[in-house]
Amino acid sequence: MGCGVPVVLTPLISSAIKELEDGENCFIVDNDTDFAQKCIDIISNTTIRQKLSESGYKTVKDNYSWNKKLEDYEQIFS
Repeated sequence: MGCGVPVVLTPLISSAIKELEDGENCFIVDNDTDFAQKCIDIISNTTIRQKLSESGYKTVKDNYSWNKKLEDYEQIFS
């Protein structure tokens, strides 16, 4: 996501990242058939691919960039 690559993942993995939203910044699926279908959707549909790429990248940038993470430390030590 941080490289602008659309992501398909399982609920187990997605539960560790609270900002993930199925269909908004990634696809979250719980079986192999749906996983494969979402991969096909990303490959074959430019609109979906672009939306997930941009939204996923923005999610990482807004919540996990060095600057964002350092803000917390600056607040602690100021």
